Amino acid sequence: MEEGAIFLINDADILSGFRLHYGRKADNPNKTCLRPCFQVKTLANKDFKLIPGYQTFNLKFYHCPMSAIYIQINELQFFLENPHLFNAQVVVFSKDFLKQKAIELKIYTRLPHYIMYLNDYINALNKYIDMGNDLDLLDEVSFQMRSILEPSNEISLLNIINNLSFKFYENDFVRVGKDNKFWNEIEITSLPQSSYLTDVILESLLNSKGFDSVSYVGNKEAIIIVYGSNNGYCPASGRKELGPNLDKEQEVKDCIKLKINNFYNADQEINERLRKAKS
Repeated sequence: MEEGAIFLINDADILSGFRLHYGRKADNPNKTCLRPCFQVKTLANKDFKLIPGYQTFNLKFYHCPMSAIYIQINELQFFLENPHLFNAQVVVFSKDFLKQKAIELKIYTRLPHYIMYLNDYINALNKYIDMGNDLDLLDEVSFQMRSILEPSNEISLLNIINNLSFKFYENDFVRVGKDNKFWNEIEITSLPQSSYLTDVILESLLNSKGFDSVSYVGNKEAIIIVYGSNNGYCPASGRKELGPNLDKEQEVKDCIKLKINNFYNADQEINERLRKAKS
């Protein structure tokens, strides 16, 4: 990395727009009189720092912390060991700027273009704050894993749905002086570890036709679907497990697959990962 080289920043003040890149100024003209950028300071063993600051129209560089909406970037360091170590010292502010939290982003990677990882982390942090999440619940430990910023894709969502487990029951309720009530139940377990994704599955079922009710059991341990309710003047025998019903199981999975994209939001999934787990 060449001493004094400049890395330009595009749209540091736009939500989800922060972009550190290798591009030239001619291809990325200034939009303000001062352009946010980083200047390279080489270290031993080909390691280097990126010093934040601003560049004037006459290309003079001024070193100072960089502002990116709710984030103040103080320093970046890159250590070209194997795997590469990307270390960033930043301060994250609450949405009202009344609170702040110093965070050290420490990410290991063997992939090329590791400098560009900063874009993903800055944009994710800004969206976390902008969506009203509590700064005190921000879990900086989660940033050790780059996968934290990779949302579920269509294949992973389909795998979650296909791996759900199903049990079928018949149930009833005795009503004195009235016909007894009878219904069928589907109990869905093997739900995703993500509470957010479990909520998306529930919401998909709630907005599907053909079910009398859909609800959680306990602390999201299972989802219960009630269907086929009717009344009858015949003895009640309580809840009884039935055998597999592959056609009904496939029908439920198809309902989830049909609706899930209406309720899934990648930013909300990532926000859940960035929050500290409740103790």
